[in-house]
Amino acid sequence: MQPRNHQKRKRQSFLHGALILTVSMILVKLIGAMFKIPLTWIITEEGLGYFNTAYHFYSPIHSLATAGFAIARMVSENLACGRYADVRRIHKLSIPIFLITGGLGLAVMVISAPFYVRAIGNGGALPAMFCLAPAILFSCLSSVYRGYYEGMSNMYPTAISEVMEAIFKLLVGLSAAYLVFRLGMGEFYSSGTVWGQQVTSEAFAKSALLPYTAAAAVFGVTIGSFASFFYLWIRHKRKGDSITCSELQCSPPCTDRKSIVGRLIKMAIPIGIGALAVNVAALVDTTFLQTRINHIMSVHP
Repeated sequence: MQPRNHQKRKRQSFLHGALILTVSMILVKLIGAMFKIPLTWIITEEGLGYFNTAYHFYSPIHSLATAGFAIARMVSENLACGRYADVRRIHKLSIPIFLITGGLGLAVMVISAPFYVRAIGNGGALPAMFCLAPAILFSCLSSVYRGYYEGMSNMYPTAISEVMEAIFKLLVGLSAAYLVFRLGMGEFYSSGTVWGQQVTSEAFAKSALLPYTAAAAVFGVTIGSFASFFYLWIRHKRKGDSITCSELQCSPPCTDRKSIVGRLIKMAIPIGIGALAVNVAALVDTTFLQTRINHIMSVHP
């Protein structure tokens, strides 16, 4: 079933669109600060280390979602030429492409996480890495809709979804981290165990809880990415893309699927590789620093 197209399309100017994204970015940064400060109080510096390890490993794989910019470019070009049928087809064909990309990214993170934490000597980060992996899939799917609307010069869906993602990250992440910590410590005070394992002191109990508390916190990122995708999906289902039936009827015949997919992939690959290279460099630096710290601690305990 085609989405409803009762809305009149209003193309935003460059400055208008930039203003919308700038305001959303400021809000996201403020919400991010509200998340990180109390998070450090809950999970301490050690737990934050697990959180950051998972996030640094996640970032290069997540950068594949930036390839959604290729969708925006193709949509904008075809819209300018009045090829409305191609615009719709680009959106339809990009969904399975980014679904596969996100699924592969998720699998790569889950499979490689145990080897990575073993290599850097930070096994406590493994639960957080597993909890963060699904965010790759949801981010890739979100990039389809963000790129589609950005190509139509409508920055509101992207801005709203980004702020919504940050809010869910804040609320779910902090609440889950606090709940896991309180439940774990409650078990220790009542039975002297943490998740069924006997511990000798309160300090050891807190240390044993930190990997799971960090995982609960980082799960807020996954829920936020899902909320962002769900909002974009529902918005598209309910409001459509504002392309009218008359525009579709006057549109030139659709370009064949193979040509659209081929061009989309050719445009997406260099964008994804560029973003991947930047994030891989940061990951290498972080990995090197982590291994050096672990080496120094082992030599000078």
